Amino acid sequence: MSEEKKMAIDVKNLRKAFGNKIAVNNLSFQVPEGSITGFIGPNGAGKTTTLRILCTLLKPDLGSVKIFDLDTSTSATKIRHQLGFMPDYFGLYDDMEVYEYLDFFAAAYRIAAHRRGKLVDDILTLLDLTAKKHSLINELSRGMQQRLSLGRALVHDPKLLLLDEPASGLDPRARMELMELLRELRRMGKTIFISSHILAELKNLCDFVVIIENGKKIYNGTVSDAATTVEGDLSRIQITSAQDSQTVINILHAWRDDVKATLKGEKVTLVEYHNLQIKSSDIIAHLVKNDIQIEEAAKISANLEDVFMSLTKGGIS
Repeated sequence: MSEEKKMAIDVKNLRKAFGNKIAVNNLSFQVPEGSITGFIGPNGAGKTTTLRILCTLLKPDLGSVKIFDLDTSTSATKIRHQLGFMPDYFGLYDDMEVYEYLDFFAAAYRIAAHRRGKLVDDILTLLDLTAKKHSLINELSRGMQQRLSLGRALVHDPKLLLLDEPASGLDPRARMELMELLRELRRMGKTIFISSHILAELKNLCDFVVIIENGKKIYNGTVSDAATTVEGDLSRIQITSAQDSQTVINILHAWRDDVKATLKGEKVTLVEYHNLQIKSSDIIAHLVKNDIQIEEAAKISANLEDVFMSLTKGGIS
């Protein structure tokens, strides 16, 4: 029997209200150790409130939160030494040098002075900011400032990173660099819980996702399982042919009522069908029989955007 996975985060029946507004409503989910888990939801869904509870900045009204089996209600101080929180604002001091900034926070965590020099240098190497060691923070690009903000969350070598929209406002190259940095941190054994609206990148980054809406859990599991939940027995293939797409559509619609074909490009057709009734090979064989020259056929799976749109309704509480 396989060993049961240990949980870095275990949230049960969490509730938090601000006056008459319920921000988090009976929320339960788990995050395995050593994973990268995406935290997804519409604006106002309760993501930031949940993150602030996880990092012990807010107390819940009801429910429990355990970080590495430590309860936030009784072990907040111990928990803070095991997690690094990166909020959705930089929290940088413009007139500080990069090295000085990280050294300051290392001192705040009571790391001995004789250890801080190498520690800061190691973090700058990891962040690819060594060349900016003596630059003022306000001279850095937004992407560099975002990496430095992440570096601040790393100075005490936490086991868990809580990141609130870390890629917000970054250009594509800076986002790619940040995502690769997060993969490297996972390889180093960190558990990462990341809130983000950039769903395409989360799909390629995350082992698991937690989707919430109106403070309630909609889904907690792997991206692939979520796609299966959304699709059921519906399958899709994209066919590129030598002939125009409309010809392919006409042939398929004349053949079977349960095969839906739509135009995706001049010679590209999206075909949807229920895989309990027909196979993709049957579709391709029928097109070939009707003299359609198929240049490419690829199965299309639901992506994270499809899952998100299917599982959420778009409302806020």
